[in-house]
Amino acid sequence: MQIIVPTGEVAYPFVFKPQPPMAGSTNKDPSYQLVIVYDEDDKRLDKLKKAIEDVATAKFGAKAKKMLEAGQLKSPLRKGEGRADWLEGKLTMTARTSEKPEVVDRDLDDIENL
Repeated sequence: MQIIVPTGEVAYPFVFKPQPPMAGSTNKDPSYQLVIVYDEDDKRLDKLKKAIEDVATAKFGAKAKKMLEAGQLKSPLRKGEGRADWLEGKLTMTARTSEKPEVVDRDLDDIENL
């Protein structure tokens, strides 16, 4: 399933040079990544939340929604509370890839490095 995620505020961007995995990570390869930050009550996330629930239901059946709510399944959308003061009332999602992403400015011109 592919879904276009709503635009949000970007934090911790590593888009020009891949970063080594964090200590304890199951991922062993360097990756490009960034965190997308949303307001917790952002209505644009409704489609994304539904897609997360649909994928979980396809794999785990009718119990998936309750498992997501109870934290038994790890959702890609995570609450910001307890992670940093400025993330209170926010949801975050990490986007990660091993392929170098194309980074453009508002005029869609390529940005090589900052």
